[in-house]
Amino acid sequence: MHSRGQHQQALAHRHFQRHLCPSFPCIHHEIAVYLAITEVHGRVPCELRMIALTDGHIIFNLPGEANFNSPMQVVEIVFQLAAVRFEHPGVYAFEFWAGNELLARAR
Repeated sequence: MHSRGQHQQALAHRHFQRHLCPSFPCIHHEIAVYLAITEVHGRVPCELRMIALTDGHIIFNLPGEANFNSPMQVVEIVFQLAAVRFEHPGVYAFEFWAGNELLARAR
């Protein structure tokens, strides 16, 4: 997914579209989220969120900070997530926020 903000770009790449669970709650043992971000400058607060799209509920969030030396720099970030719990069937998404701006969403 490619998303452009006013001054930022992000790329999120998906390797799976669907995860089938025989019952709920269901735990996905490993999920990797990859982002390549450019057109950002300075030290920026960032956050990865997983949300349930049916009601907008935030399942979890991982706050942090990234330092961009130049707007031309491409910063690659990999999140290795373990034991991600899905409470019920539905559509879920990962969102990446920089400051108060949503840069990428992948479902």
